[in-house]
Amino acid sequence: MFTLLEDADGSLWLGTFGAGLQHVENPDSDKPTITKYVFNKNENSLSNNFITSMFNEGKNALWLGTNGGGLNRFDKKRKTFEHFTTDNGLRSNVVQAIVMDLDSNIWFSSNVISKLDTKEKTITHYDASDGVYSRYFTCHAQSNPDGTLYFGDDKGILTFNPKYIDNNKIAPIPELSAIRLFGKEINPREMHKDIVPFNKSITFSDTIELPFYLNSLSLEFASILQPNSKSVSYSFMMEGIDEQWIYTKYSERQAIYVSLPHGKYTFVVRASLGNNIWSKPRMLHIIISPPWWKMLWFRLTFVLFFTIAIASLIYFYTKNLKQRNIRLEQLVARRTDELQKNNTTLQEERIVVEMKNKQLNDVLQSKEKLINIIAHDFKGPLNGIFGFAQLIQNEKNKKRYDKIDELIDIISNSAKSLVGQMVALLDWTKSEDKNLQANPIEIHTKILVEDAISLVKTIADQKNISIELHNDCVFNSVVDPLMGSMVFRNILSNAIKYTHQGGTVTILIQESTEGVAISFVDNGIGMTKEKIDSLFSTDELQESTPGTDNETGTGFGLRMSKIFLDKNNGKLSITSAERQGTVVTITLPKGSKNILEEATSNTTEQNTTLAEQTVSRSKNIVLVVDDDKEVINIIKKTLEEYCDVIEAPNGKEGISIAMQVLPDVIISDIQMPGTTGIELCEYLKKNKKTAHIPLLMVSSFNDEETKNNAFSVGANDYIEKPFNAFQLLKKVEALLVLKQKISEKTRTDVAIELYPDMPDEYDNKLIQKVNAFVDSHINIEKLNVNFIAQELNISRTQLWRLYKSRTGETLGDYIKERKLQKAYALLLTQKYRISDIA
Repeated sequence: MFTLLEDADGSLWLGTFGAGLQHVENPDSDKPTITKYVFNKNENSLSNNFITSMFNEGKNALWLGTNGGGLNRFDKKRKTFEHFTTDNGLRSNVVQAIVMDLDSNIWFSSNVISKLDTKEKTITHYDASDGVYSRYFTCHAQSNPDGTLYFGDDKGILTFNPKYIDNNKIAPIPELSAIRLFGKEINPREMHKDIVPFNKSITFSDTIELPFYLNSLSLEFASILQPNSKSVSYSFMMEGIDEQWIYTKYSERQAIYVSLPHGKYTFVVRASLGNNIWSKPRMLHIIISPPWWKMLWFRLTFVLFFTIAIASLIYFYTKNLKQRNIRLEQLVARRTDELQKNNTTLQEERIVVEMKNKQLNDVLQSKEKLINIIAHDFKGPLNGIFGFAQLIQNEKNKKRYDKIDELIDIISNSAKSLVGQMVALLDWTKSEDKNLQANPIEIHTKILVEDAISLVKTIADQKNISIELHNDCVFNSVVDPLMGSMVFRNILSNAIKYTHQGGTVTILIQESTEGVAISFVDNGIGMTKEKIDSLFSTDELQESTPGTDNETGTGFGLRMSKIFLDKNNGKLSITSAERQGTVVTITLPKGSKNILEEATSNTTEQNTTLAEQTVSRSKNIVLVVDDDKEVINIIKKTLEEYCDVIEAPNGKEGISIAMQVLPDVIISDIQMPGTTGIELCEYLKKNKKTAHIPLLMVSSFNDEETKNNAFSVGANDYIEKPFNAFQLLKKVEALLVLKQKISEKTRTDVAIELYPDMPDEYDNKLIQKVNAFVDSHINIEKLNVNFIAQELNISRTQLWRLYKSRTGETLGDYIKERKLQKAYALLLTQKYRISDIA
């Protein structure tokens, strides 16, 4: 705090040196109200946070002096600030002290003593020429009832009475002292650029005329009576250029104008001693002559020439047209008899037939080229499948089963290659359909890219190529999932195709100004600029360049990707150089924040929801995710006799509840606002913690594409709305039976082996971790569920649910069984007494 002021209502105003203005209301209460006013870009805010002094005008206003923001008037009712700075005529933006005289004028000190006429909004300064010889002032000022004002300065106290100060100062007379053209001062009769611009001094000139190429000038001015006085201020304007007066100090006595258009201007300058009394203006008329091509004589000449040219063209065109008409009339007369003899209808039909034949021929040629490309690409995989099938038959007769396994792998790879070619062909056929419509949705970009990676992983492994994925974007992308997956797969396949053995393909997902950018970076053979330019320059199909292992392709990929991206408002760019790799960047529209990651990071926000849904541990738990309350009630009525049913109104909450409760079965609708059922299923199935939970999709859509989408992301079953309650119950029972069999198998493995050989999943790793902990602390008396949960930092409820779900028994039962197994093993050694083992 730098200064303090008490208001009439008992509140305090605190002026701080860096924290702005603070108003403390009810300062004597236990909870006073504090309002802060600080500088921001709003024009009605405080102009500077460093406050040096304050003066309370009364109920209406508070005056503030700042260190760099000039003088501020704070309107207490409107809560707004009015600024007075050097732009308004202040000598300095550092205001030290403030006081008001008997006429309600504000007096303040900076590097001079200044007066602000609050009615006229004019500012008058008093310096050495007025008897004020102070070098600097303090932040204190005071007034007497008789009107005398006191200011602290470097010499002590400066005192005066405003009513005895003579304000009738004579305004100084301004005059032009010099003129510069393009920064060079020009004297009378001095040659400049082959001409003499001025014949007499600018001081005695009322009008000057300059050619168009000398249109950048600066005018210097000074006061005749007080040429070096710091009290003199100036204002000037160029009529025709400036819309208002431009104010300047004594040290900045020049006006600069660059590239003035040709025309007539009037420069006006006036002077003042800071008391708002201005001198008679000094005027200078300036004429900038136009260039020769804008002169009237040139324009008239041009118009005359253009008119003659047009008239000549019209004359010769009319003459030529008349001669042509004569020839045409003679030709029509000769051909009339011939045309009458021919059958017009037959000629038209013949023309139509010829056009159709030409179109058909073009189609057949394109079809023949397409069939040749397909036959060439399919021939290799088909020959491989046929040949290796015969080898398997031979090896089978010889009973060489190890060789058969190797041949089966080769046949599998050939089949995958063949399927890939067929998928590319079908995708290309779709892209050629002009009526093909995209159905973009918000989707997690990383999921689409990971899906494309899984489809080409085998090809990459064969070439020992590593694929690295880096996701630095927290936003979804808006794209048709099928089209987006196809585009990613094609670009990634090409990157692998043109990368050498042991290379690397890096995928970067980043946020850009245009949306979500997915860059595929390889260190392969690269392309020339000519090759890149030719990729989309023609509509004809082109065979692609062989890969690093002589891989061939149909040439559909990039062209098809470009078409699909156009339909999704996406972009594709390629950067490459020979032997330096290639970077293919796909830009998709940006959606909202990644709701899937939000769901897992904010699970603590769902505790209230879970607390409201009491779950019995004696029954299986079924989580129903649907935005239709009626559907949830029907499912509840169907399953409540056999299971405990908990619900979630949308996909986001469904993910959160599933991560916490780990239900036995999840039933989810597909079409929901925000996170869809497809996205929920895809996320839970890819999460190691929930991947084992069976998931039944429910939807009113019965088309094959929707079903395929559900099963492709890991759904265990699918049922259509309106569904049969009996069928729903049986499907849930079947999923629970399947889960029970898996639990029994896991339980058997846990009981037999110290570290069960289970799939590398999150739940199994956690079970193995708990088993190892039990074995290492089996001699501790307090070994129980609470102790294990505390030591491993795991929720006791989650640990109980996990063991019950995966092994069919509780953790307490497992501890007992494990102790008995350990005791039995020790008894078999016959080295210990029963009392010791106990």
